Amino acid sequence: MNNKGLYILFGILVLAVVVWAVIPKNGVKPAAQKQQTGQAQQKPAEEKPKVVPVTTIPKDKLPESFPSEITLEAGAEGTLNYNATNTAGNFQASREFISKKTAAENYAFYQKALKDNGWTITSTQENVSAGDLIFATKGANTLNIRIYSDADKKVRVSINNEIKK
Repeated sequence: MNNKGLYILFGILVLAVVVWAVIPKNGVKPAAQKQQTGQAQQKPAEEKPKVVPVTTIPKDKLPESFPSEITLEAGAEGTLNYNATNTAGNFQASREFISKKTAAENYAFYQKALKDNGWTITSTQENVSAGDLIFATKGANTLNIRIYSDADKKVRVSINNEIKK
């Protein structure tokens, strides 16, 4: 290659470096960095999560609009008892307690209690990672019951009634 060819090659290389250095400074954003999986990193959401107002209810009382036919086990230790309005605007009445029965006994008990009191069981799931789940509806009410073992191997029953607005 002659000297003229080297000068042209060198000029193209300098021009490429100048273009590469100037473009990002003129408002063109560089491409998002890639993670090892090849996916672009996403910026964390700047929205703050909506705060859901929760009203704690004394554990010896039913939360407002909690179905009275859904009974707690006699002598059960209440751990949560509250009313809230969720981010969708639906009213919630929730209770949780530590049971003296097994998860299987609670699962069978609540399925029977729901059927006996006019609830329609829409879905059940046994032995999933979240525990045993029962979903039911009655009128504008959607009930979900979660029966699970906590870190101390105690059986807990969490009952949430949601009323659509």
